[in-house]
Amino acid sequence: MNIAFDMDGVIFPIEDFQIEEGMKYFHIQNIPNINGYDIKEVFECSEKEEIKFWLKKSFKYNKSVVANEGIKELIDKLRKDGQRVYILSSRAMADRNDIIGAIMRKLVEESLERNQIDVDGIIYCSPSNSEKEKYEAIKKYNISIMVDDKKENNEAIKSITNAICFATKNNSSYYSSGVLKVNNSKELEEVIYQIISVFNSRKVEVLNFKELETLSPIEKKAYFERLRQFYFDTRDPYLLEKGEEGCKRLVGKIQKAYNFIYRPHVIHPEKFPKEKGAILAANHLHAFDPLLMMANEKRVPFHLLAKEDLLGSKIWNYLFTNIGSFFVDNENSESRRVAKENMIKSVLNGGFAMMFPEGTRNKTEQRLLDFHYGTVATAQITNRPIYPFGLNQDYRFFNNHLATAIGDPIYVRYDDDLSEKNEELVSSILSLLDEVDEYAENKELKLK
Repeated sequence: MNIAFDMDGVIFPIEDFQIEEGMKYFHIQNIPNINGYDIKEVFECSEKEEIKFWLKKSFKYNKSVVANEGIKELIDKLRKDGQRVYILSSRAMADRNDIIGAIMRKLVEESLERNQIDVDGIIYCSPSNSEKEKYEAIKKYNISIMVDDKKENNEAIKSITNAICFATKNNSSYYSSGVLKVNNSKELEEVIYQIISVFNSRKVEVLNFKELETLSPIEKKAYFERLRQFYFDTRDPYLLEKGEEGCKRLVGKIQKAYNFIYRPHVIHPEKFPKEKGAILAANHLHAFDPLLMMANEKRVPFHLLAKEDLLGSKIWNYLFTNIGSFFVDNENSESRRVAKENMIKSVLNGGFAMMFPEGTRNKTEQRLLDFHYGTVATAQITNRPIYPFGLNQDYRFFNNHLATAIGDPIYVRYDDDLSEKNEELVSSILSLLDEVDEYAENKELKLK
């Protein structure tokens, strides 16, 4: 589950600092609106004056602020229990794409580090448009629980998430249908875990092949629909987005060099999937196979399974991490389960999952090794197509023999026999390998 905390007012207490420092800054004894939300409301000043205040006081605030009691411990507990915790903040000027914004974000990171608070990511919104931007961020990043202290934010988001209002002076008289209100971190923990308990009750038990055979067609269809929805509801778009960003950097740098050196040729480039969310399946010959599959395509994200062993190498670690890989220990059943779920969620989130049904690189004389069922099973669960690729591994510099061919999509429906679909995938890739071989032979003849 993805859980987000507002920063100022929830993680860090800000009201007393604003009042104390604001009185000094504005040289006043009587506060116009002590229950206001921000400097602009509390001291009834302009937005320009509010920005000036924070430009002057941000360093002091970030260097001195101490997290609300129990918040760090709650965040640590949630993450230890497998929940993903984010900060969704409209901190003044932190959303700006300039040097001031960079400084403000750095101050945030230092404050979190000083308070020993670790989160899975930070999402910044504009203070002047926080209701709309937080609403959009919650939808985009699949946030299931949002803890905020601003009344307007809670009203804006309560229809799309579990909105929890953290009590402050500003919202002391605020109560709203659809918004849960808590007074401290202990109450917050109780409410969050109640929501998690209800959410976990919706989990769908994953059935094996034999158990699926006992279901009627109607039961099987309902099962896959429930399972698909559960995976969709538990995906983490923020994590997947970070993989996309890395993939974009790779396409912009390494891919250009790869294409220049090896001159890969793509047969049937028009068959590359046009829709979002698909599975790309290929034979596996070389560590650079993912780059060959991306040779003629600039769209991202791509995600693939990579062996955890690769993390030990700086080069392979950098390469596979930056193309959105999910790492797996094939000797560990839990690692395999998590990796499989991550691939399913990446496809449901609109990404391209690269899968190698052979499970390992083919170093034999056989054209293909035996195919595992993971690729066709993923297609069946996600209801998204498989696009087969046939690859060769002619990695001689500048010789134009390296090639891949893209085939027609293969669909796996809920009532399909996976053995038959696996054979269809094998047959398709073998046909594509014939095309790749023919291309390479023609190139060789031309050279002669």
